[in-house]
This record gives sequence, structure tokens and C-alpha cells, in this order.
Amino acid sequence: MKKRGLNAVDVLLIIIILACAAGIALRAFGLPYAKSDEPKEYRVSFYAPLTAEEAEAVNAGLKFKDEKGTEGVLSEGYWIKTEDGKTVLYGELIITGRLNESGFECGAARYYKNDRVAFTGKALTLDATITDFIEK
Repeated sequence: MKKRGLNAVDVLLIIIILACAAGIALRAFGLPYAKSDEPKEYRVSFYAPLTAEEAEAVNAGLKFKDEKGTEGVLSEGYWIKTEDGKTVLYGELIITGRLNESGFECGAARYYKNDRVAFTGKALTLDATITDFIEK
């Protein structure tokens, strides 16, 4: 009779069984301590040209929505400047979302720096250019 020893198939099966055991252990004990990717509030900085009538309608706390339904609230730290005879609003919208390497994700929308987005509110519509995303 032939003496049996470990061959390549046996070694491969042992490696697969060990990998499965490690995966089960990681799933059972390691994942609860993993970093959560929960959405957070961000200050989305922007600037938008305004007419004189729109400039008078601007105040902190105005709620806006984009075309995909993402909601944001105008924060108190806004200012209105007149540059070359044009009125421009500089401000921040508070929006809940996630910032990652593929942009700022919030609901169905994804934003990048220098994107132009139309935010519509009760009193006015902003044709905004996004400049930055800062975690609140």
C-alpha cells in the first residue's frame, strides 16, 4: 500500500478553510468596531449672483432644494457683495451627506467643487457655484 502524505490539493483545502474561519471571526468580532460611514452635516460653501430684489429676500434660515430634492438651510454666515456692478451672495448651506473621494454625496445628488447647482427656495432661486465642503 502507498503511504499518503500532504499534496497540493490538501494544502489548498487547508488554506481555504483557514480563510473562511478568519472571515467568520472578522465578521463576528471585527465589524462592530469598524468606522461608521454615517451621513454628517456639512457646510457647503457657494457663491451666487443675485438681483437687487433677490438680495433683499435673503436671510439666514431659508430652506432650499435642488432639482434632485436635496434640502439645505442657509447658515447665518452669509454676506452680499457688489462686484463690478453685480450683486453676489457668498454663503453656506447646511446639508447632510458624506464626503469621499468621489465627491459629496447627499441623497440622490452628488456634488463636486466648482459645480453649478440651482437651489430653489420659497422666496428665490440661487444659481450657485459650489466652492467647498466643510464638516460641521
